[in-house]
Amino acid sequence: MSHPSDVLFERMREVVEAPGYHLLQHYKQDFYKYDRQQLVDSFTPDMSYLWVVREMGTHLFPLYIDPRITNEAHAALSIQSSAQDIFIVGPRGLKKIEIQRALDELKHYDYKVGLQGVFKMGRLLAEIDVRVVWAESRQKGEVEYRSELPIIALTPRDRIALQRIALGQVINKSQSLFTPCTEVTYNGISLLHETQALEEEYPA
Repeated sequence: MSHPSDVLFERMREVVEAPGYHLLQHYKQDFYKYDRQQLVDSFTPDMSYLWVVREMGTHLFPLYIDPRITNEAHAALSIQSSAQDIFIVGPRGLKKIEIQRALDELKHYDYKVGLQGVFKMGRLLAEIDVRVVWAESRQKGEVEYRSELPIIALTPRDRIALQRIALGQVINKSQSLFTPCTEVTYNGISLLHETQALEEEYPA
């Protein structure tokens, strides 16, 4: 299948399939399935990622968006039991970095949630209302964004960021990692979109 993220994925594939590359010997579906799906779900031309490659799998995290994602990245970096390569993946391609640089990158956010709502680069992007309701004997989350900015003023990266932030806020409010975020709206317009499962996977 063709997707705008394919060029970036191919650059990543060149790393793990390079002759003699010593990492990613096991759990290759972490890369060929899950990392690729992460790119499909979150790619924009200006999105950056932290990519961790180990002998036993890989991890790919969008950068500068949401503390929940940052916490997951910290957890991945804290595993010291095996060798790893760490990359910044983004508009300029791939750059291999050391762990201290990775930790420094994780300190920065372009989006933050405050008492008034979600801020982008220090300016209010949208007010946020997070609701956790019960339906069919289970919790589910609903997030409503309100803003003076029309939805057409949002960049593709803004939309991805608001979706990811919504999920994190639902988890925070429900105190459960298993509470799904079933509705995200911006001035009454849905931000959620269904991403088709990959119909074709690269061979692992």
